[in-house]
Amino acid sequence: MKLTVYTGEYKTGSNILVDQNLNPGFETAGAGGDDVFANWDEFTPSSPGTDIVRDAVVFHGGAASCKLRNTVSASVYVELILTVVAQHVYRLSLWTKGSGSHSARFSIYDADNAKDIVPAARSCGVPQAAWTAFRYQFQAPPGCTQIYMSLHAPYAAGDVWVDDVSLIDQTAI
Repeated sequence: MKLTVYTGEYKTGSNILVDQNLNPGFETAGAGGDDVFANWDEFTPSSPGTDIVRDAVVFHGGAASCKLRNTVSASVYVELILTVVAQHVYRLSLWTKGSGSHSARFSIYDADNAKDIVPAARSCGVPQAAWTAFRYQFQAPPGCTQIYMSLHAPYAAGDVWVDDVSLIDQTAI
C-alpha cells in the first residue's frame, strides 16, 4: 500500500485532492497492472467478476472516470490517504452514476484514532444511470490528521462510476 504524505502548504477552502496533486478526476493512469490510477490505491479480490477500470469512454469531466465492477459480492474499492486538520468540517463531493440498480458507496476512516468516521461503506444513494452530484459533510475528530477516504463498488452485482472527487475544508470559508 502506498502512503502519500503531504508536506506543502495547506489551503483552507480549496480542494485538498487538487492541492495535494492526488488525481481527483482519475485522469492520470497508474503504472499498469494492479496500479490503475496514479495516487490512488486499488483493492480487488482475486475473484473473477471484480474490476477497477480507468474508463475513458464514460466520464463526467476531463477525460476519464473510475469504474468499479462487482459481480461476486466482494469488497472492491479505491482509496486515498489524506492529510486533514483535527476538528475541521469537510465536504466530500463527487459525481457518480450507477448502471440502473446499484449505487457507489464510500467510507472515511480516522487513521490516527483507528476509528471509522463514516463506517461500513455507506451508499451514495445514486443508482440511476445519469451522472448525479453527491455531497457528504463530516468533522475530523480530535487528534485526527490523516484519513483514509474510500470509494466502493456496490456489494451486490453491478457497475458504478465515480468522477471529479473533491474534499473541501469548510471550517474557515
